[in-house]
Amino acid sequence: MAGLAVVVDDAGVLEMSLPSGEQRVLAQGIGAAMWIALAQHDWDPGEAALTLAPECDLEPNELADSIRAWMGDLAAIGVLES
Repeated sequence: MAGLAVVVDDAGVLEMSLPSGEQRVLAQGIGAAMWIALAQHDWDPGEAALTLAPECDLEPNELADSIRAWMGDLAAIGVLES
């Protein structure tokens, strides 16, 4: 999304906000890790899941489904473009 500001603070909390200020999303723990993994893997949920699955003690396919659902939620509120 153009103009989306993303910041991770010292506590590991990721904040995403739109330039209009109308939407602000906070993510910590796995949410922050998913965002970072997605950014590192060109927004591919399957590749992001392969990176995160061992750390989360989850199967990659299960985690990829969760990441896709989360991406859908973010798209629905305008933080990600679908």
